Amino acid sequence: MAYWLRDLEMERYNLRFAREAIVDLEVLTMLEDRHINDLIPFVMDSRKMKEALKEMKEFQYHYSATAALLQELGKSVLFLSCFAGGI
Repeated sequence: MAYWLRDLEMERYNLRFAREAIVDLEVLTMLEDRHINDLIPFVMDSRKMKEALKEMKEFQYHYSATAALLQELGKSVLFLSCFAGGI
């Protein structure tokens, strides 16, 4: 969490996030706008955090979809290789 906040140039919130037990990205992605507004009192910092979370959620969605597609593709390749080997 600390590294992610540092990458956003928001490391000044490390202690606040630790106090609220926001210690990993899974917990962070569950926060709603009102939680972020309570944690981060400065409007521009709050907006920056909301945008970063939006991008992270989009990444998670695309990563999950890609992983599922690759898993299905792997099953298809395995099926076809078994089928081709039996001929």
